[in-house]
Amino acid sequence: MDDHVAFALAALSSEIEAAGARHDEVTGGMGERFFVAFRADFEDIRQKFTELSATSAATSEKRALSVERSAASLLDRLRTHDAMVAEFAADVGREDLPVGYLMLIDKIFADVFESPIDPLVHVANAEGYSISSGSGIIVNLPAVDPTNVLLSPILVHEVGHVLFGRITSQYNENQHANASALAAVAVKYPANDRKDEAEREAQLPLWAEELFCDAVAALIAGPSFLLALCSRIVGTNWNWYAGQDHPPPAIRLHLVIRVLDAIGWLPHMEKAAPAIVSWAKEIASRSATVEDNRLNFLCEAALALEAGIIDLAHNLIPTALRPESSARNVLEAARHFRQSVLPIELPRSAGVEWEFLLGAWLVALEDRGLIPSSIPAVPFDKELNGLLIKTIELSRIAELWSNDSSH
Repeated sequence: MDDHVAFALAALSSEIEAAGARHDEVTGGMGERFFVAFRADFEDIRQKFTELSATSAATSEKRALSVERSAASLLDRLRTHDAMVAEFAADVGREDLPVGYLMLIDKIFADVFESPIDPLVHVANAEGYSISSGSGIIVNLPAVDPTNVLLSPILVHEVGHVLFGRITSQYNENQHANASALAAVAVKYPANDRKDEAEREAQLPLWAEELFCDAVAALIAGPSFLLALCSRIVGTNWNWYAGQDHPPPAIRLHLVIRVLDAIGWLPHMEKAAPAIVSWAKEIASRSATVEDNRLNFLCEAALALEAGIIDLAHNLIPTALRPESSARNVLEAARHFRQSVLPIELPRSAGVEWEFLLGAWLVALEDRGLIPSSIPAVPFDKELNGLLIKTIELSRIAELWSNDSSH
């Protein structure tokens, strides 16, 4: 065997053995499904190494060079694989997060997806995200504040991105159904050139995806998503600011308020927090007045797609949080939280975690004056977050105990 080939195969063999040992160290538990795909990828690398080794004993000089290159390619692939294992292996079966918060994550995935999901919970970076990888799903909690229940509706939005990735054909049908409306907006705000036209056509689906995720979060978490969203996007000169991927706050609030109105929450919120709802509606009603044809096009196009996006989300999320079944529990939860009592004995409903959350938001806002400027401080109320986490945990345990006792 050529010395270079022998060295390359020896290097690959050593790293495969070490990678196998690391895989064996991964325990079971929450998120292990994610590693099923990783394990399959590793076994494929190992199988290709075995095949390569079997053909390398007697080769020509030309063949030896090919084997060496194949070994180097497999080694690169293995190291990329190893980097992912190193990043996420410790997350499988993690026990360093509060039980109540892990229960809430399970609830989010149960609300978003029809079939059972076993997410891998990661903690890193400053922002939350959720991505699909093979047969598993990663949900990242922002390391700066990974167990913030008051901001958990934002996590529902992030998980919505995975759902959107599975229904792109249905979104395309919605866009096709609105083709004439989009064409009219394009005539009203013409592109500067072909490059500008291509860029706006690429940007609109990004905005539509964000709006879809907003609709999913509003349907599942109800008014708590409106409040959590406002706490994250408040800032000076923000009314028509738009990034590459996200629509301006006015467009997002317009959709969220429309969703909440459709499922019946708006009158309840106007009674509970009139100044805040009035402020959000005023922002949502603003029109673009900038001299930027692309931004004007994108904003009007997003509004043209809004109804279809909401319908699409509604069809996929049939169990929306509705006031007729949840408003009383929200008020009871708020009453308990005012007295620093855990409302674990509330009648168990499909959306009880979101009822707890909205009750907590309302109490926190009342304590701060129920005005728009009171919103940003609420998510940083550590005592209230702690009460919510423990409430979710004990409520779920009480439900399981009740179910066991009834059999």
